[in-house]
Amino acid sequence: MSTEEYLAWAEDTNTADASQVWIKELKTGKVIRGCHQRTADGGWVSTHEDVTEARLAERSLAQAHAQAEHAEQEARAAHARLLAAFEVVPEGLALFDEDDRFVMWNRRYEQLYADSGAPLVKGMGFEDRLRSGLQRGQYPEAIGREEEWLADRLARHAEPKSAHEQRLPGNRWVRIEERRVSGGGSVGIRVDITDLKMREASFRLLFEGNPLPMWVQDRESLQFLDVNQAALDHYGYDRDLFLSMTLLDILPPEDWGRMRVAATAAGHGSETNRSQRHRTARGAEIEVFIYSSQLAFDSRPASLIAAVDVTERKRAERALLQHRDDLEETVRSRTAEIARQAAELERMLDQERQVNELQRQFVSMASHEFRTPLSIIDGAAQRLVRRKNAVTSEFIGEKTEQIRGAVSRMLELMESILAVGRLDHGYIDIIRKPCALGDIIGTCSARQESIRKSHRFLLDLERLPSTIYGDGAALEQVFTNLFSNAVKYAPDAPNVYVTGWQQNDCVQITVRDEGIGIDADDLPKMFGRYFRARSSSGIAGTGIGLNLVKQIVQLHGGEIHVDSAKGEGTVFTVNLPIARPEHIEADTAGTIDRINLPIEAQA
Repeated sequence: MSTEEYLAWAEDTNTADASQVWIKELKTGKVIRGCHQRTADGGWVSTHEDVTEARLAERSLAQAHAQAEHAEQEARAAHARLLAAFEVVPEGLALFDEDDRFVMWNRRYEQLYADSGAPLVKGMGFEDRLRSGLQRGQYPEAIGREEEWLADRLARHAEPKSAHEQRLPGNRWVRIEERRVSGGGSVGIRVDITDLKMREASFRLLFEGNPLPMWVQDRESLQFLDVNQAALDHYGYDRDLFLSMTLLDILPPEDWGRMRVAATAAGHGSETNRSQRHRTARGAEIEVFIYSSQLAFDSRPASLIAAVDVTERKRAERALLQHRDDLEETVRSRTAEIARQAAELERMLDQERQVNELQRQFVSMASHEFRTPLSIIDGAAQRLVRRKNAVTSEFIGEKTEQIRGAVSRMLELMESILAVGRLDHGYIDIIRKPCALGDIIGTCSARQESIRKSHRFLLDLERLPSTIYGDGAALEQVFTNLFSNAVKYAPDAPNVYVTGWQQNDCVQITVRDEGIGIDADDLPKMFGRYFRARSSSGIAGTGIGLNLVKQIVQLHGGEIHVDSAKGEGTVFTVNLPIARPEHIEADTAGTIDRINLPIEAQA
């Protein structure tokens, strides 16, 4: 502040007769403490002291005090959460400090050792608690040897990590697990295993008194670990000798390798019940059925085995099976011919029904398909007659194209019907000779473009070989059908993409349109005779073109498949062998190879 501002402030501050002490923080950040005192003549004396450091120390002290209070609150909350977590744990839980004095414990821990005397208090020594329990009979197994038991128990408690079982009054059992932690303390867990011990006792009773031979064997070494009396009696060994043996000692030597493999599989949890051949102490070979389950025996991975002697039963079963087989063979020999004739008759009847149904469908579709182009021709001819005196070249050209398109469609239908006739007789003749596949594809695409001027074919055939061995006329029919379908089922997509390339000893040709596509459920049936996809509803067709295409491709030793999604277009892929001259039993003078193959063999 300015001198004038300071003097005005000082005057206001010292209006009273008593001395005034004030503290003010300057713009520079310094803190000044002043004292104003009136003099007898009406003036005033002022002293000023820089208390910046003291002020900062006071603030830091206040902040540290607040942080300490907050930390104490957090510690109390964490302690409360820890106590709550201790109580949630279902097992007995206790924490000890580095002097083995109780720090924390839950209610379950105190319940397990309720017979040890007065309630636990923080700071009580672990040894003191043990001695109190010994005096009150908390540990039945220590009675009569208290000091020895106490020394052993304290030694276990001092180990970095230990686990053992302990019996409590009332025939209750707990499993004790203790671990030393960093800082010198330790944590102990007590798990009530009374139910488990009772089940073990029941198991031992069932094991020893079971009339079936039973034993426990190590899953890896196959060493016998325990055996019941029924097994000793059945196999003729005494207990000590049997427990010194492995499973291999009672198996025939030729079964050892298979048993080692089975033991390895059992070690990975895939043990199954199975038949085995065993030898008794007297050398007799018996056949047994093994029931096995995995368990832990003295902390070792083991298998519990029950063996059922099925020697006599198997012998009786084999005799019964042989008698049954003889009887079945007699019955089979007398009825086989009747069954064969009945099956053949049923097959012929079913085939006849299928043929009749297919022919009915085909006649219906063919009559409709012929009617449509004839109607187009008739309509174009009538318009030409009506305007015969005023026709223009453009009008004649338009109607001529309509007539040509309709005639082309009728020719396709007639060729398909003739092909169906050849298929019905079961034979197609394929004449294989050198032909330029690229030229065939180009001719077919140009013909389609001349008939259907709304579409264009984009060809990528540079990677095709110059010639392949095949029937040119038949292959032309293949691509005529594929191109016609590409145009017909893509009315709003003018581009048809045709790509060809050589792959090893074959050529691959794909025909892709961007049309209406095919339902996924219909794809496996697309090459079936007379089949039409659901997406083709309202579009002309007989359902025989793709079937004919597949037959021709297969007769060339090739394959065809279709990929499509509804609304995303369709791709047909044709794979044909090149069949170079050195792969055909003919000379290079142009000898042709005529193949007559039954259709059924190519289905």
